[in-house]
Amino acid sequence: MRFVFVALLALVNLSSMALASDRLVILSPHRKSIQREFLPLFKEWYRQQYQQVVDVEWLDQGGTSDDVRFLKARFNKKEKSAGIDLFWGGGAVTFLDLERQGYFMSYALPKSLSSSIPQSVAGIPLYDRSQSWYATAMSSFGIFYNKKILQLDGMPIPLTWADLGHKNFYDQVSITDPRRSGTAYTMNTIILQALGWERGWQLLTRIAANARSFSHSSSDPIKLVVAGDTAAALAIDFYAIPKVAEFGEKNLGFTLPKEHTIIDPDPIAIIRGAPNRKVAERFVNFVLSVRAQTVLMLPKGVPGGPKYQTLGRM
Repeated sequence: MRFVFVALLALVNLSSMALASDRLVILSPHRKSIQREFLPLFKEWYRQQYQQVVDVEWLDQGGTSDDVRFLKARFNKKEKSAGIDLFWGGGAVTFLDLERQGYFMSYALPKSLSSSIPQSVAGIPLYDRSQSWYATAMSSFGIFYNKKILQLDGMPIPLTWADLGHKNFYDQVSITDPRRSGTAYTMNTIILQALGWERGWQLLTRIAANARSFSHSSSDPIKLVVAGDTAAALAIDFYAIPKVAEFGEKNLGFTLPKEHTIIDPDPIAIIRGAPNRKVAERFVNFVLSVRAQTVLMLPKGVPGGPKYQTLGRM
């Protein structure tokens, strides 16, 4: 009888071990296509690497600024930990600000990864010297436009930021509220830095006057241009380029304004007090691995590329 009882206990323990899983909580403004590609791939990689199941919870409040407010609200309730492991995406300005305020933890990459990542590209850092964040991709910013709408309305192709402020584009521009979106904030900053404070604000005011709407998410203007509701939008490259690939260059276009273009890192960081720090470190390693980078970069259908949709990252 005792043998049977011990055997039953062993079976219960084995069953508990089989059901047990690691956990990871990610806060990110990245669109659903990145979630759709990355989460199954990470889970499979994790199982192969560590012989363990991992559950991932993805949090998103609508935009970078909303995610930042959410993170700070969590820390206001519980100072030691927000119950979140990673912040992924949103641009260097956001991460530099959060790093200065002490929201991140430093993490030294394995030598196999750190040796292959330069400190900077074209003067733009790929990681913070404190090792509190690392760039997972690079982003550029430009103008996304619907060629069919431009042709129908007799409008020129917008090649510069100034073109979007021209009277030809009245009620034909869709933009995002820079108070809600890190992408929109960065694009506004590019214009101000390129043209100077006075001329920059004059142009931003003209572009705002031409706007049909101000959205909360930087993906919404893309949808309006694709649908033909507006002719043009300020856009980040990896929102625009996949749409051009999907619907064809005869219908859509994306341009980077000459001499007024920058690249910006898309960082990832481990949040202070991360409840699942070891799993968070493993996710950082995974995102920076060759396997994950090819999914970010390659087009859909190419071996090693994404299954569902081209992500269009650098």
